[in-house]
Amino acid sequence: MKTVRRMSDEARSSERARVAAPLDSGETRAILIGAVVLAIFLYFIKLVLLPFILAGMRTSLAVALVVTVIAEMLAGQQGVGYYLISMQYALRAADMYGSIVVLTLTAYLLNRLFVWWEGRLIFWSRTRELEPSA
Repeated sequence: MKTVRRMSDEARSSERARVAAPLDSGETRAILIGAVVLAIFLYFIKLVLLPFILAGMRTSLAVALVVTVIAEMLAGQQGVGYYLISMQYALRAADMYGSIVVLTLTAYLLNRLFVWWEGRLIFWSRTRELEPSA
């Protein structure tokens, strides 16, 4: 017949202390608290900075369109900018202004699409602009 040995209360508490020691040490707690604080900090920093990042992206969208057309005007052999210059030299004003209208509509639609996407991504940012001031 086997004898069953019971653990004394002291042995049980020392066993628990040995198992829980890595989690209860001050250094581990400090690392865990530091990691949580850092994660929360980075999460809120992203939320705060996102409206400004998207505003910069929207501005860069317009600048990129303008620079692309100007580069096509100066050095391109095809594209809207090249077409604009070709129509100017050929004295075809209707075609030239037609391409300007197409460029304007393209820029407007890209901007509206970006504003729509921005509104869905950072919905909390626009609510302050829409509320009436007291």
